[in-house]
Amino acid sequence: MRIACTKTLPTDEQIFEGDFEDAGIFFLTMQNDPKLSDVFEAFVVDFAHRWDEELPQPAERAVEHVLVWWLRVVDEAIGKGGLGSISELELTIDKVQKFKKSSGSMSKT
Repeated sequence: MRIACTKTLPTDEQIFEGDFEDAGIFFLTMQNDPKLSDVFEAFVVDFAHRWDEELPQPAERAVEHVLVWWLRVVDEAIGKGGLGSISELELTIDKVQKFKKSSGSMSKT
């Protein structure tokens, strides 16, 4: 909850306007496309907020966005692409072990 409320995350409206399926695809697309690196950097700067400010979206939406993003990061790190259906992104022991071995990192944002 704390991470979701302090991270710069896209709102539902920003995800919809960008024609992304969810926050995970929003982040992966921006981070993996060199042409969008400036757009991504600007997003993080423009929409950052302090921990003691009102959230730009309800906390439960922020939590969902973080969880979906993490599921997609793990999926991408283990070679599955991170872009499949959200229903296919469940964490399993096997996926977590592969992520750990892959030196998977969530430190890009």
